Amino acid sequence: MDFKKLYMTDPAKAQGVWTEPDASGARYLIARYGHQARARAEKLQAPYKRQFDNGSASPELRHQLLAQCLAETVLLDWDALQIDGKTVAYSREAARQLLEQHEDFADFILKQAVDKANFDYEQEQATVKN
Repeated sequence: MDFKKLYMTDPAKAQGVWTEPDASGARYLIARYGHQARARAEKLQAPYKRQFDNGSASPELRHQLLAQCLAETVLLDWDALQIDGKTVAYSREAARQLLEQHEDFADFILKQAVDKANFDYEQEQATVKN
């Protein structure tokens, strides 16, 4: 298989793609976890560099910083998100709170953001001969 087909993604899609609805019916606009997200994660971790370097950063701190990074760079919007029967409007702060309070949700969002298949060129473009 061609190197480009294996490792290149559509730059437009990297800026955000809608997920398929989850079991609750909600959809999420997810950007690729790439350079921008990694740079933001490093900046958020900088005040805690010593703790991260020596392995003493708590799991809670690690999760809190991951949730903030995902809210700022990856989870861009949502549609039809309901909690206890009430529609939740998207905001960066609402995203951060949900990501921080619900580890499985943060894991789901991160998994979507690192899944290259979500950001590949359309199949027709990928099969065009060189």
